[in-house]
Amino acid sequence: MNATVLEVDDLHVRFGSPRDPVHAVRGVTFTLEAGTTIGIVGESGSGKSTTAKAIAGLVPIAQGSVRYQGGSVHHRPGPGGVQMIFQDPIASLNPHRLMRDIVAEPLAITRTSRQHARKLAAQALADVGLEPDIFGGRRARQLSGG
Repeated sequence: MNATVLEVDDLHVRFGSPRDPVHAVRGVTFTLEAGTTIGIVGESGSGKSTTAKAIAGLVPIAQGSVRYQGGSVHHRPGPGGVQMIFQDPIASLNPHRLMRDIVAEPLAITRTSRQHARKLAAQALADVGLEPDIFGGRRARQLSGG
């Protein structure tokens, strides 16, 4: 049995004034178990990005709760927890660094050796269908945003 990583329960996000609110997200509920992936799908303007921003604590939640590893996302001090990774590689990634180094960078906080971090980064690139010998040596601007 996998541990629960993320719980979103009856999430509501509203913008505007209390007298004339815009309901951006209404009643989103899901549970994400360790080792699993989910997709949030919908037409333009349906609240996908707003849901992600609320989960990451970037917009206020009007109703409901978001829990990451058992604790409220909005009460976690300091770095860590839930973060956004934006799809546009030009705006999201350092344009001067190679992809293998960008992928390996988070391992620095775990004190993983540089050699082992590169090996893990190569495996991560391969796991998402990017040949490490080809894409690892490219910069973000050389990849598609899709």
